[in-house]
This record gives sequence, structure tokens and C-alpha cells, in this order.
Amino acid sequence: MPNTNCLKGFSCPDCRSEAPFNIGVTAIVTFFDNGPIHPPGYEFHAGSYCECPTCGRIGIVKQFRAGKG
Repeated sequence: MPNTNCLKGFSCPDCRSEAPFNIGVTAIVTFFDNGPIHPPGYEFHAGSYCECPTCGRIGIVKQFRAGKG
């Protein structure tokens, strides 16, 4: 079943798995003296690290969008 949320259009270019993926993200976290607010915000972009744990393919997000790569 195709992804319809934050992984919409993603698939591994090697094994065609549609989820899960390990993606390097930039986190935005609000810290107070007694600790951070949870959950943090996060973002990734076309050049972010991306890995398919199903087959081990490593690349960048752009290569995993619509299985291109």
C-alpha cells in the first residue's frame, strides 16, 4: 500500500520497500533550564542521509523519492 503521509512517494530504489527508512534529520527543540519540551520538531530535505533497513541501501532522500536513484 503506498505511503500517504510523511513518506508519500518514498520507496527504496533497490528493494522497492516503502517503509521504514532511517533518515538524518535536523531537530528543532525548545530547551528550558529543566530540560526540553517534547516532542521536538524535525525536518529533512532532498540531500539528507537516507537508509533502507530492509536491504541496507544507503543514499540521500532524493534517491528514495518515487524509487529514483
